[in-house]
Amino acid sequence: MRRYLTIALLLVAVLLSGTALAQKKGAAPAPAPAPMQDYLHPPLGVEGIYDPNNPSLSVLQAPAEALGPLPPAAAGNYVDWVGALNRGLIDPRKGVNADTQMNVVDMNVLMTRTASMPNVKFPHREHTQWLACTNCHPAIFLPKKDGNPVNMYSILKGEFCGVCHGKVAFPVTDCFRCHNTPQDPRRLK
Repeated sequence: MRRYLTIALLLVAVLLSGTALAQKKGAAPAPAPAPMQDYLHPPLGVEGIYDPNNPSLSVLQAPAEALGPLPPAAAGNYVDWVGALNRGLIDPRKGVNADTQMNVVDMNVLMTRTASMPNVKFPHREHTQWLACTNCHPAIFLPKKDGNPVNMYSILKGEFCGVCHGKVAFPVTDCFRCHNTPQDPRRLK
């Protein structure tokens, strides 16, 4: 994803240099390039999700206004949501009901069935700051050791981690964000 940001910055530089060159030749100045926020969070109706002709579009908050002040991430919707939560920039609802109680679980689960990839250390804390345990257990994950046959095929089909990741949470395109723990070298022999 950083490659795309680099390309976007290069395009901005080329556009700016072309504007300066056109002004020197006496031609009409080219329109100014969009601010970087518009590349990360395109305006409604331009992003390909909302119909630009819908008259109700004006009542929605602009993505750059809503997401711009939040800490950036390199993928997905370019927002580091856990960072925003930890800095107190957002205060998400705990559940559908106002009286939902959160149980923040500070425990990691190490997933070692990862073939030659690094292991996955699943951080419960980051997830349970957002979600009550009943969002995932027992419907998505059985709360038992080796009770879930998680693999990339099932995740990409929208099962297990794929219920959220790739939809409302960061996408699974940055492998090492999840495959974040080296394997025991003795296991690879």
